[in-house]
Amino acid sequence: MREHQPMCTSNKTTCNGFTIIEFIVLFVVIAVLTTIAMVNLPDIRHYRQTSAVDRVISDLTCCRNIAQSRVRHVRVTFNPGTDSYTVEVANDSGGWTALQDPLTQNAWNVNISTLFPGTGLQSVNVNGGTVLIFSSTNGIPCDGNLVPISSDAIITFDSGHTVHVVPDTGYVY
Repeated sequence: MREHQPMCTSNKTTCNGFTIIEFIVLFVVIAVLTTIAMVNLPDIRHYRQTSAVDRVISDLTCCRNIAQSRVRHVRVTFNPGTDSYTVEVANDSGGWTALQDPLTQNAWNVNISTLFPGTGLQSVNVNGGTVLIFSSTNGIPCDGNLVPISSDAIITFDSGHTVHVVPDTGYVY
């Protein structure tokens, strides 16, 4: 039968284990690091929210520019229920064709909550609808029926941030 080994030998030069002071220091270090991480969490959420707003502003500005340069209607269809939007361009047969996302080179389907976790679309108002079309006539913003918008189109995020599209010019801010 094996005898129990003491934690320290009688000469106290070789000890196996931690002292209470070492445990306290370790606990304090972990507590400080946890506090620092928790304090920075709101910064991450704020960064994601502002990044989502910046992405939508950039995408809508790009859509307006594409409509002007290609002299084709560009349609952005928002779906607040899925926190997403798709971008299409009018084709010669009178229908719509998916545009390529300039960032991914795939079909231009953006899901806000996937790209920016914790962020989503609350509502979209384009003359009462959720479809925004930049017309081939100087990129003028219109609703889904190609009626020029009479007041700002407004995209509202869960965070309260908003994106506006100005009538007549299509300026996005």
